[in-house]
Amino acid sequence: MQSGKELPGHWWYLYRSNALSKLIALAIKNNPDLQSAQAALAQAQETATAKKKSSLLPSFDAETYST
Repeated sequence: MQSGKELPGHWWYLYRSNALSKLIALAIKNNPDLQSAQAALAQAQETATAKKKSSLLPSFDAETYST
């Protein structure tokens, strides 16, 4: 990995260690705070993706007038 590059979300996969992957999975499973953080991160990523995609769609404003 080069200096200045962003680490992948699952950085431990870079080590290609089944033992490390299992240990981290167990830690995440047994730690509600980590589970909550992971869920919040996933939700934020989905929201950002949805906003990015919606900016590509046409939009319009509609106003109604009553007489």
